[in-house]
Amino acid sequence: MNNLTKFLITFIPVKKWRTAIRYFERNSKFEFFDIVEQHLVSEENVKVNGDIVSVFGINFKKQKNLTGLIECFFRRDYEFGGVKDFVFIDVGANIGDSALYTASNPNCKKVFSYEPFFNTYKTALTNINLNPDLKEKINIFNFGWGGEEHQLEVECFEDSYFNTLNSANNFPIQAKIHTNKTKTIVNLKKSSDELKKILSLFPDSNIVLKIDIEGGEYECIQDLDNSGLLKYINVIFLEWHYKGYKEFSEIFAKNNFVWFHSKPISPEFGSLTAVNKNRTTL
Repeated sequence: MNNLTKFLITFIPVKKWRTAIRYFERNSKFEFFDIVEQHLVSEENVKVNGDIVSVFGINFKKQKNLTGLIECFFRRDYEFGGVKDFVFIDVGANIGDSALYTASNPNCKKVFSYEPFFNTYKTALTNINLNPDLKEKINIFNFGWGGEEHQLEVECFEDSYFNTLNSANNFPIQAKIHTNKTKTIVNLKKSSDELKKILSLFPDSNIVLKIDIEGGEYECIQDLDNSGLLKYINVIFLEWHYKGYKEFSEIFAKNNFVWFHSKPISPEFGSLTAVNKNRTTL
């Protein structure tokens, strides 16, 4: 954040104006990779070679949408220990950053990734293929999870470096800023059906579930609760959007999870980590 922005958000009295200023700065016309480099430049294990950036030995195609590198490698949002021989379910794969980061964990047996936006899915495939030592661990699918199997029409904002972020649930500020909205159809499959498939393949493995799907998390968790499958999951990393987290806290408590709430990123979204106190095996 530059000094002018800091000055403005300190003295402007109206909260929605301050929020808009932050948002405009984040969406200004610059290479977002520059921000990633600023965050990671002090790390010895970051190398840039032309269009490829290698972070701790994991390769990514250089592009604007690299927010996940900060989440995974700088903030380490999905770093955890003490879970042996686990399967990682990555719902909302984005560009494949969390899938590759977790696949590099020697305790990870398999990664199942789901990304419904086709262009983002193609980017994830490119990044996965840049890492031949990890790609065999990762299965990625061009559909998302939902409460039921259906197609969903959503709006995308192609001029934002966030790419499809917040596309499924339009941010009021974002809808006003971007003029090149396009609509696309994404395919969603029933969450409980997909989890059953994975459990049948890995009945004795621990299960770690990550969900970051811009508002669709409510119907996914509700479906897993209704189907009685939450008890088979060891750890859940969940980002909530717009409706708050109370609904999840009640479901997690009912299913024998303890949960931890990180500092909300904004009033509109934040994250939870839930750990099963007594995970059931098949």
